[in-house]
Amino acid sequence: MVAPASIAADDLLVMIVGMKPSSVGGGVSAIPHGWALLTSVISNTYGATLGVDTGDTILWVYSKKAVGNESSTTVTAALSGTSVCWGQIYRLSKDVPGDLWTVAVTVAQDSSAGNVSMTFDGDVGVAAGDVVIGAMCIPTDNATFSAEALSVPGVTVGTVTEVSEPASTLGNDIGGFVVRAPITAGASSGVPTLTATAGGTTTNVRGPGVFIRARHMPDFSDVVEDFEDTSYSVAPSGVWARSSTSADTGSWSLKAPATGNSATSNATFTVPAGATQMAFSYRVSSEAGFDIIDVYFNSPYLAGNVIELIDSGDSGWRHSVAYDVTPGQTVKFDYTKDSSGTGFLDTAFIDNLRFKLPLTSVSAGAATGVGAANAGVCAMSASAGVAAASGSSLGPSPKVAALFGALYPSTDLYPSTGLYPNPGACPGGVGAANNATVSTSGSTTSANSASAAGVSTAPSAAGWVRPYLPLNGV
Repeated sequence: MVAPASIAADDLLVMIVGMKPSSVGGGVSAIPHGWALLTSVISNTYGATLGVDTGDTILWVYSKKAVGNESSTTVTAALSGTSVCWGQIYRLSKDVPGDLWTVAVTVAQDSSAGNVSMTFDGDVGVAAGDVVIGAMCIPTDNATFSAEALSVPGVTVGTVTEVSEPASTLGNDIGGFVVRAPITAGASSGVPTLTATAGGTTTNVRGPGVFIRARHMPDFSDVVEDFEDTSYSVAPSGVWARSSTSADTGSWSLKAPATGNSATSNATFTVPAGATQMAFSYRVSSEAGFDIIDVYFNSPYLAGNVIELIDSGDSGWRHSVAYDVTPGQTVKFDYTKDSSGTGFLDTAFIDNLRFKLPLTSVSAGAATGVGAANAGVCAMSASAGVAAASGSSLGPSPKVAALFGALYPSTDLYPSTGLYPNPGACPGGVGAANNATVSTSGSTTSANSASAAGVSTAPSAAGWVRPYLPLNGV
């Protein structure tokens, strides 16, 4: 499949692959190098029936933080046991270079013919400023779709736009649709639903669906391991060792040792207490397609390890998306070689492991808006704010200087606090100059310098929301 044009560094790329297998229960998709697997789901509607315009189908979802050289390139997803498939790549852009992306996904099944109606398995923490994608794969090319709708309790879903209706008459036929929408207000309080009106031949409009939530957020640094010395914040175990051969920042990183053919070397970390998210930098310099870096997470939901990322070749330093983690969870980095051959430095590196911790305390102040001297932030009610000036505690890394320096609503007001502002709750708006106003345009936001008079907004509901604990994000 061909990637979209105009991809910039730090864009989020989402790949959706739909497949009808060549045999019942078959069908495999290998993770494309440089991509992370989010989920896969197979329909369980047709049993042993598999043929033209009928039979179970499968969806895979992958994501990648763009390097910037992917525009209009061909991406190969290695499939086996396939009768027919479709695949598409979607680009999501943001206006704060260096920010992280976090992605969560949930799945559903529609087992009834006719119009589409799917209720997804879990609440993935949808909030204002997010972009959501819905997709379905069906075993026939003879159906069309219209009036697609996404609904999430507790939030306002903006205009739902159909992206495509991928279909093919090859093999035993396949079809489906993909839609997207911005989230304009609120925070989710229940599971999403996806509906659509089916046209044409609707007998076999049945199959699996996915709901994807994408959000960008500021980078975090509550706990950082940069390998610059051996006083580890998060100590590695395994055979990888500190090296000054290459580093993302500073002079040191953690490097895989000389690894023999048909062998694997690894480094393992335990997620520290209280951590909710993790990100890292990595570099692989190897025989492309054969000697690879793998990143595994010991899943709290599934037995064993779940592979989250795979890459090979001479990548240069790359930055991961934000992965949702749980304290005590094991994260493993493997460098695995095939039976012969070498390439480039024949190794892999990791650097700047970063973990986000939750807010530990908030102190209330008397300010009703952002004051002339950064006195406080309009938040909890018309008469109470979050103190920002005199020693108040805003979690392990307050960084008060960042006051309103990040974009609403997809970033924390204070990095690392986990709290998101609701501009409608500020009765007095934003105060004096050198703070930032908030303006929204569709699903994007921007921060500008405020005038002395401030920006007036009407009171509404609670001024702070703590965003989600996703079921499965990257």
